[in-house]
Amino acid sequence: MNKKIYNLMDWAGIEEIVYAEAVHPERLLGATNAGLSTLVQAFFPGAKSVSLRIDSKKGVSKEKTEEIAMEMQDEAGYFAGLIKGKNRHDYSYVVTYDDKKKPVVCREVYDDYQVLSDDDIDKILSGSCKDVCDKLGAHVTTINGVKGTAFSVWAPNAYRVSVVGDFNDWDGRIHQMIRDDRSGIFTLFIPGVLSGNNYKYEILIKGGEKLHRIDPYSKKAEEGEGDASVVTDDISYKWTDHKWIDARAGAHGRMNIYEICVSAYGEDATYKSITDKVLTHVKEYGYNYVEIMPIMYGHNDLLGYKPSSLFALNESTGTYQDICYFVDIMHANGIGVIMELQCNSFEESESGIGYYDGTCLYEHEDPRRGIDSLTGAKIYQYGNKMVDQMVISAGLYWVNKLHLDGIKMMDMAAMLYLDYYRTEWIPNMYGDNENLEAINFIKRFNKSLHKLGTGVITIADDTLLWPYVSWTDDMSEADKEKCLGFDYVINKGFNNDVISYMETDPIERAGKHNDIIVSTLYQYKEKYILSLSHSDVDFGKGGLVTRMPGNWQDKYANLRAFYGYLMTHPGNKQVFMGQDEAWKESFDGVSSIGEALDESSKQFANYVKALMNYCNKNKSLYELDYSDKGFEWINNHSANENVISFIRRDSEGNELLVVLNFANVSYAKYKMGVPKMGKYKIAFTSDSKSYGGTGLMTTKTTATKEEKCDGFDNSVILKLAPLSFSVYTYEAYTEAELTEMERIKKEREAAILEAKRKREALAKEKARIKASLREELERKIREAEAAIEAGSEFSKKETSPKKKSLKNTLKGIKKR
Repeated sequence: MNKKIYNLMDWAGIEEIVYAEAVHPERLLGATNAGLSTLVQAFFPGAKSVSLRIDSKKGVSKEKTEEIAMEMQDEAGYFAGLIKGKNRHDYSYVVTYDDKKKPVVCREVYDDYQVLSDDDIDKILSGSCKDVCDKLGAHVTTINGVKGTAFSVWAPNAYRVSVVGDFNDWDGRIHQMIRDDRSGIFTLFIPGVLSGNNYKYEILIKGGEKLHRIDPYSKKAEEGEGDASVVTDDISYKWTDHKWIDARAGAHGRMNIYEICVSAYGEDATYKSITDKVLTHVKEYGYNYVEIMPIMYGHNDLLGYKPSSLFALNESTGTYQDICYFVDIMHANGIGVIMELQCNSFEESESGIGYYDGTCLYEHEDPRRGIDSLTGAKIYQYGNKMVDQMVISAGLYWVNKLHLDGIKMMDMAAMLYLDYYRTEWIPNMYGDNENLEAINFIKRFNKSLHKLGTGVITIADDTLLWPYVSWTDDMSEADKEKCLGFDYVINKGFNNDVISYMETDPIERAGKHNDIIVSTLYQYKEKYILSLSHSDVDFGKGGLVTRMPGNWQDKYANLRAFYGYLMTHPGNKQVFMGQDEAWKESFDGVSSIGEALDESSKQFANYVKALMNYCNKNKSLYELDYSDKGFEWINNHSANENVISFIRRDSEGNELLVVLNFANVSYAKYKMGVPKMGKYKIAFTSDSKSYGGTGLMTTKTTATKEEKCDGFDNSVILKLAPLSFSVYTYEAYTEAELTEMERIKKEREAAILEAKRKREALAKEKARIKASLREELERKIREAEAAIEAGSEFSKKETSPKKKSLKNTLKGIKKR
């Protein structure tokens, strides 16, 4: 044994490395100066022998290779050797194993490789590193001319962390990482590890237990049954959507969103394979946005709603190239793409990010705040700078890498409310149920995405009546301070109320009339999106058409009326795939849904297609969605008739009258007030026979009458088909029509005056005749009375019948 080498050994330090307990393995391993020589120490568990290969070049084409045998200092596989000269790094290892036919040649791991700079670490610790996903995680790179992968992971409470993978037989003793003591970040650059290698972090915690964890910042996950992280190169795609990206920073305009789940298109569906089908559909139906479900990897949740990694793509439905292609093609055809982001919780799995380094890094340590009691998932520990920074970085990562146009933050109630579905909960510092840390995170998230200045929108889902969610420019400063900062909010209340009303038999709808109108009481509180989403048809609920009352003809009629109300009610719109074609199946996220459309479904699909395109062409139905100038009730109180009606307007004052009859009876002459005198004509109706309707509604123009109704001075008489929706255009009378109407009015008034004059003259003549007759009768009475008094023949015979008759006649005349 070389005594010089022996005397240079730190035997306590070697024991730490051999037992994989070294916090700073770089202090021993690798090259260090020993006088005028360089001491090289290496640990290769199970190695039979190790030598140092020195490559020195002489001349231009000749090479000379020298190998120096290293001495085994510990039979576990610890070797050391000396190279003449100081600061020698021009070597590689040649390692021989008994169970391998050929020696393994590898580069030094503990060389002078800087994975993170001090500035990087300072920024990460401050919580302001928006590109933290480019710092932490695994990144293929070249350092000092050597190509490999730089690994870095935050595990401040770990005793030791190692990179394990298929490149080191998952042996945690080989690649022990280097700890930065002030940050708790472990780093290591491993030469030769490139894209495609599987890896995890082996974390030794206090007590000696070893945990195997995925990389929270991994960009790729192992396919199949395994759950390892995968080293991957940076995403590269040749984008062609530059004009779209440059132009989208303007106003968003009308949003008509088509929500899709790739797996629902078939077992082998990918983003690329469904691109043409989706594009054809959205263009035919008039959608201008596609919303895709969470695309992040979840080992036990393929839909991405409880992701294990916020940065790894779920490649069961396609690669990065596939999804980039999908987005690029959509943009080329004027279609925006929105992604759902689940960042309130993550799944509980053996190698996930829960209890990551033996402590609760990413979730709250108290289960009353760290566990979603509704799903059992772990809730992110918002308020922790490292956690907030990671999630914000994830949002920015997906937007930038995939050129997304919007992010919808899902299932926010569990984030906002500390008592959400909890019997035991911890109030905030003020004793209330608001999660103050989550609120601050959400505000930062929105500001970060909006600071991009590229027109990317954010949407809030499931906020459960939280106030001040969406931002408007005319907010007061106090309201702006409270506001969460989203562009739009999903209106869950509309769904719950209106679908509940529609599922009720029309005979009983009068008792639920408030459900159909209550949404208009708060429709301007937020910038709402009315959403018929996958959550409305999942968990065995069945397609919406199956839940409508009545026979199949009635079911489709009810559904047509529902869509009419949905599309003309103020607010942007979203529809889940298949529900615009009346698919009957529930959505489970695994099975492909949809079937060959029957005749009724085809008619319904044609109806929705025509309805959406009609709404897109008429600004009155969307331009002032978020202004009270764009909507006015005509009648919202006819509960017994199950009829509602309202006006939609655009900024130029153009009006459309919307009438819905939710009763399963027709009304031949339904009187309805209107705000203007003029003519109303059906422009669109669900009752068309081509859509499966009765055909009772006609396109005949209906003129107003100057008769008060519903609080208006003018009214119309309409024919309403059962379970129908109709839109009427308004047309003011022309000058010629007004002149003719005025002439007719004057003639009518003249006729009325003439008739009145004649009635008055006739009445006068009748009065004169009556007075004349009265005078004549009174004269005769007087003469008769005088004759009696004068002793006429009647006075002699008191019992004479003629006398009695005359007396009776006189009595009658006097009464008259």
